[in-house]
Amino acid sequence: MPARRPGFAARRRRLALRAGVTTLLAVAIACGAAGSASAVVARTGNGATVSYLPAPGSAAPASAAPSFGARPFDAFFKNLDYNGGPVMSSNTNYTFYWSPSGTAAYPAGFTTGVNRYLEDLAHDSGGAQNVDSVATQYNDASGASAVYDSKFGGQLVDTNAYPANGCKRAPKCLTDAQIRAELAKYIGEHGLPTDLSHEYFVLTPSGVESCFEPAGLACSANAEHSAYCAYHGNAPLEGGGEIIYSNDPFVDGKNCDEPHHINGPSDSALFGGLSHEHNESITDPEPNNAWTDFGGSGEETGFENGDKCRTFEEASEFGTPLGEVEVEGEKTDLQPGNQRPQVLVPAGVEQQGQKMPPATQI
Repeated sequence: MPARRPGFAARRRRLALRAGVTTLLAVAIACGAAGSASAVVARTGNGATVSYLPAPGSAAPASAAPSFGARPFDAFFKNLDYNGGPVMSSNTNYTFYWSPSGTAAYPAGFTTGVNRYLEDLAHDSGGAQNVDSVATQYNDASGASAVYDSKFGGQLVDTNAYPANGCKRAPKCLTDAQIRAELAKYIGEHGLPTDLSHEYFVLTPSGVESCFEPAGLACSANAEHSAYCAYHGNAPLEGGGEIIYSNDPFVDGKNCDEPHHINGPSDSALFGGLSHEHNESITDPEPNNAWTDFGGSGEETGFENGDKCRTFEEASEFGTPLGEVEVEGEKTDLQPGNQRPQVLVPAGVEQQGQKMPPATQI
């Protein structure tokens, strides 16, 4: 376990989105931002299976609807069902910044902030401070569990040029197949791991969108035919092994983002789905092969663990307001499971007329 850095405890009281201090915010992010939803596990045009976080205001197009059919347990229960596949018994996470020369720069603090989230997630590994500790209840047929054993593998910067547009829903539009191909190429060239213990989070800069397939029927939140904020999947490799990955398009200040960035622009990546996809990856790394619910119909079909705490009803989606707190000059509603920032209230901050002690969870 890495040594604590100078001022670490003080920063943990200040930062709302860091893994060790964000039980409620992590729950809110892992459960996803508000928006309409249909199936969240879907087959893409190239035959792959992915799990996606629906974009606000979007409806799943017919091409993204699941076609797996209900299993016996699914017909009677609305809980997550086990489908026989593996969970991730440990997870080493890499940020994969695919940013060729000439593309828009990431905002200052974006890459370091996203990296810091995964670093702090690793720092608290084995603890009970965030939603990764809850995921340990999920196991698989081998006897392995989704243990909170998280590491940060590091930052990967890919400067390879983008291929020609594989879809036409944005000026720069990549298909899922193109993203998989680039991951496989880069990972192979650098001798990186390809197994159920490692995940790669693809973060492209502003202006780069994606679609599941060339027809562009289901695309990222800021492209035409928007359907998803982010998604996760697995890419089997010839000769063995597989790449566990998540596609997290840039959403800072755009659809899928939220206005309260207590830690700067990197918060947008977490609101956009990175935390949500990470938690679903460890319990269902090969979508619809481990823990998924296909028993319901309509909005209840295709849920993974990050989706099950949502109601998709405006009155109940984010719980009853607990009040309002001012953090670093911004007023923030405090609600259980709210899409807006949930904070670990710093020492001395007043909430509803009461001073909160250090590290009090709201």
